[in-house]
Amino acid sequence: MFLSVIPRLIGAPPVLEEHLIPEVGVEELRWAYRRMRIGAAHGPDGIPNTALQAAVEACFDSFRRVFTACLREGCFPARCKGSS
Repeated sequence: MFLSVIPRLIGAPPVLEEHLIPEVGVEELRWAYRRMRIGAAHGPDGIPNTALQAAVEACFDSFRRVFTACLREGCFPARCKGSS
């Protein structure tokens, strides 16, 4: 695991992953979902961008927690990796 190669002082408390990968910020998420083009063709999931924007607005903190967990765990669903 990459945490073992981070130099730290002897006797220092362990480095927690949340210190290395911060939570997805409010402004960061707002910037991302505002960049979605309304009226653009939907992706392979068939969900229009207007629906995605509405979902983010309705469940903002849930989306932030999920995206933060994906970054910290290094786990991204295959559908999220598709090209745009």
